[in-house]
Amino acid sequence: MQYETLSNHSWISANNIQFGHRPQGHQQTEDAMKFNLDDMSLDELRALRKQVDRTIDTYKERQRQKALAELEEKAKAMGFTLNELIGGKKARRSSGIPKYRHPDDPMTTWTGRGRRPDWVKEALANGKSLDDLLI
Repeated sequence: MQYETLSNHSWISANNIQFGHRPQGHQQTEDAMKFNLDDMSLDELRALRKQVDRTIDTYKERQRQKALAELEEKAKAMGFTLNELIGGKKARRSSGIPKYRHPDDPMTTWTGRGRRPDWVKEALANGKSLDDLLI
């Protein structure tokens, strides 16, 4: 009888799906879960297909998580964090604390860094100083 491997722990033969390790000589074991597709109702078949589809869809992410956990464990055993070894994401730089406020719109502010906003240029052109705009 020919067997087709689905994964390390499942295999299929004709209309039977067997979960568990395929024993030597293709003998069935008590701890293996068996499904005879011919004996299943349409609802059971659809539920099984849904489970298989979900498992397939999440396979890559589960493998990625497993690999990540193994790498983190190995790094920890060597006295490092994984981020230290791979140069993980650095903390994002803050945009800064506002230092100046628009005279007419208190919600509009400027940190004093970078190009001057138009409202600061207009205030300076109208005779105000940066000290007048300080928060």
